Amino acid sequence: MHPILAEHVHPTCVEEIRRLAACHQQHALLKFFGKCNQCKRELDECLGREYLVRRELNYAQSLEHKEQLREWKKYAEEADRDEAGQQR
Repeated sequence: MHPILAEHVHPTCVEEIRRLAACHQQHALLKFFGKCNQCKRELDECLGREYLVRRELNYAQSLEHKEQLREWKKYAEEADRDEAGQQR
């Protein structure tokens, strides 16, 4: 099973998506008996590579976000300490 095969969602796999769609259209009955399996495997490999690239980008973004949160937390703690010191 594969995700929705919209070309705008998977721009790196457009050729494989089109090839599988054409195979399914040309072999309406034989697709059920494995005629399009090679196209499907190629698409699965492409989607797998795309997933790994997206995962690496998301991980890098999460590290940046965590760093921003640490800086904000440090700033908030310093502001609380300064405020507590001024109240005494």
